[in-house]
Amino acid sequence: MDSKMMVTILSISQITSDIIEVSLSIENTEYQFVFTLEKDQFEPNLISIKEESNFSKLFMFNVHISSKILQLVIKMINHQEINFPLEIGEFYTKEEALKQQKYFSNKNKDKMTVSIL
Repeated sequence: MDSKMMVTILSISQITSDIIEVSLSIENTEYQFVFTLEKDQFEPNLISIKEESNFSKLFMFNVHISSKILQLVIKMINHQEINFPLEIGEFYTKEEALKQQKYFSNKNKDKMTVSIL
């Protein structure tokens, strides 16, 4: 496998009541993503979190990372303390991610499992 590219959350900021910005780095490259919060009109305690399309594209093969980022966004919404910078995992290239999926798939051939990074 290639050298590890670690994902580090640099900050999560609530810009307005319905906008949260996440700053992160993958190795030496920094990214910023905006998440929009939308309250359900029928159930005000339910909130939908919508990410920008660039976020989805970047983490297409790194669901394990996008899940952790969304968990941190939820912590921010709930006013829970988060200490930054926070390393959250390894970023895989498409090729590395597919190798990982194949490894887990072959390892568990006798079991019915879904491999998610």
